[in-house]
Amino acid sequence: TFASPVPLNANPMILSTVQREKQVHCVSTVPLNALPDFSPVHIGLSPTTRGAGDIKVNSYFKTKRELMLRMKKWALEWKFEYKTVSSNKSRVLLSCVDENCTWRMRATKLPLSDFFVVKKYVHEHTCDTTHRKANHRQASAKLLGSLICSNYGEKKEGLKPKQIIEQ
Repeated sequence: TFASPVPLNANPMILSTVQREKQVHCVSTVPLNALPDFSPVHIGLSPTTRGAGDIKVNSYFKTKRELMLRMKKWALEWKFEYKTVSSNKSRVLLSCVDENCTWRMRATKLPLSDFFVVKKYVHEHTCDTTHRKANHRQASAKLLGSLICSNYGEKKEGLKPKQIIEQ
């Protein structure tokens, strides 16, 4: 038999209160209106140390295009800009647009395949928030199109502009 730590007849309202009391809360002395807008907010990640989701050293991507698409989506989501320092058929080197920032990513192509592997990744952004924008160089028409299409799955019919705007 399975022994549940919570009685089966427990009141959900009381249960949620008890669960909230067990959680650790961070207390800030800075007034909320004094904080800059770091939306979207992702719990547990600070704006300067958040990385590109599951990207880390030794992450594999089927193609260079897949790697670049993932990096562009990440940059758009977190409102960070990066620049391509160098790129060719066998390697990619990206860095933050702020020259003083430590964020870097280097990936190379595996021999005899199209796979790219991340060789070096410094995930920490040390730049200030003045370099964060919602409209930036990674927001290409191709990227935005792939984001819109991913919301509609395998539908074969075309989307009307009004449908896209309503989303």
